[in-house]
Parts: sequence; structure tokens; C-alpha cells
Amino acid sequence: MGSRKKQTEDNTKEKDNKLSESARMTIIVAIIGLLGTLGAAYLSYLSTRQSSEVTTPAPLPSTTPIQVNPGTDTATVSVIETYTPQAIATSFSDNFDEKNSAWSGDVSSFDISSGKAIFRDVPKALLTTGELSWSDYTIELSAEGINPDEMIAGNPQYNSYTYFVGVVVRYHDPNNYIEFVLNCDNQGSSYWQVVKNGVIEPEKLTQEEYLYCFASHRIKVEVRGNQYKAYIDDKPRRDFSDNIFSTGMVGIATTKTSDDGFLAIDYFTVQP
Repeated sequence: MGSRKKQTEDNTKEKDNKLSESARMTIIVAIIGLLGTLGAAYLSYLSTRQSSEVTTPAPLPSTTPIQVNPGTDTATVSVIETYTPQAIATSFSDNFDEKNSAWSGDVSSFDISSGKAIFRDVPKALLTTGELSWSDYTIELSAEGINPDEMIAGNPQYNSYTYFVGVVVRYHDPNNYIEFVLNCDNQGSSYWQVVKNGVIEPEKLTQEEYLYCFASHRIKVEVRGNQYKAYIDDKPRRDFSDNIFSTGMVGIATTKTSDDGFLAIDYFTVQP
């Protein structure tokens, strides 16, 4: 009798153990399923958040210096130049076979004759082309003063007709640009000139050297960063550096100071 009772108790314990093991497995499976569901939901949340975020662009370089007034906590801002994204200049060439619509400014100041731009009876002219965002480039043109009837035999430098031609760089508007000038007067001088806010600053690096004004002269200007170089007939002229303008258009400026004669420009090219 006692043996049967013990066997019954053992069977009951075995059933209880099996039920406990089954319950544990059920709970483990449920927990695993719950963790999987939570993980999938979290990954979905992260994906949705990343796709909805907006990337904030990096701030543009500042060209505005800030000065703090001594003895105060206030600051004054002095704007030197508005930031302009720099771009590589596009190659440009004009052989003046006909009027080119790429020019702007005083386009009525010249006529086309025999493949040349002829400037007659116009005291001053300023032509520009290109983009304001252009930064570095090389410009070349060929210019010639023509007034054969006024030449004095053996002394062409004393001709009464004088002119200047400027290669314009870093042009923003008629009041802000830089130019290299060949002043074809008795001395045939050349110099750099800066026009800022409508004020012509003193000539930079004037170089006096006689040039025969009634022959064709090749003028080349190289602009790289804040470095400016110029050549006349492949001969280097004085260089200079300036940080006032970092970009700008290109162009031609002309002035004549006598009533007779005219200025002829054969070609104008721009290379990056």
C-alpha cells in the first residue's frame, strides 16, 4: 500500500515537472518573439527618422571682419566684399569679324572693319564679358593706334594722337574693377589701376618705357589668386598683388585724348 502511494506521488511530480518545463518554453518563445517585434519597430523608426532629417549646409566663408571697440562690449562690422562662389573661367575668343553679342557695356562705341574693332570719336569706352564668378584667367589682346597723316618723319613718338587701352579684370560694375593700362603717349607708359567704389586709386607700379604707338602691341594679363602679372609683346611688366577683388568679369577699356586718329583692336582671348 505504501509503495503504491509513493509511486502515485512520483508520477504527480513528474507531470508537474513536465508542465513547468512546457510553461518555461512558452514564456521563452514569447519573450523572443516580443524582442524581435521591438527590434523591427526600432529599425523602422530609425529609417524613418534618417529619411526625414534635413542636412544643414556648411556656412560660407566669412569675409566680414568684426572689430570690438576698446572699453566696450559692442562690436562693429565692416563689410569688405560679398562672398561669391568662385568658378573656372570659360575660354572665350573674339576676332572681331563681326559684332559679338557676348559683349556688354559701350557696345556702340566701336565698328567692325577688316577683322578689327575700330574705336573712333569716342572719348571713353568700357566693354565687358564673362561671369562675375570667374576667378583666375589669362587675357590677351592686340591693340594699335592708327593716325598716319599726323606722323612726323623720324619722330613718331611726338605724334599728336594719344590713347590708352586697358585690359579689365575682376570687374563687378563700372565703379569696381582692376585694369592694366597701356598709355600710348610720348612715353608709352604702362601701369596697374584699381577702381574701388567709383574712386580711381593712385596708379600702381608705373613703368615708363617708350613704345612706338602706331604698331600693333600684344598685351597679356595673368590673374591668379591675388597675384597680377602683365606682359607687352611678351616682355614682362611689373607685377603687383591685391586682395580687394577675388572674382569678376573681364573686358576692354579705351580712352583717346586727341581728335584725330583711332584705336584698332585685332583680337581678344580669355583662357582659364
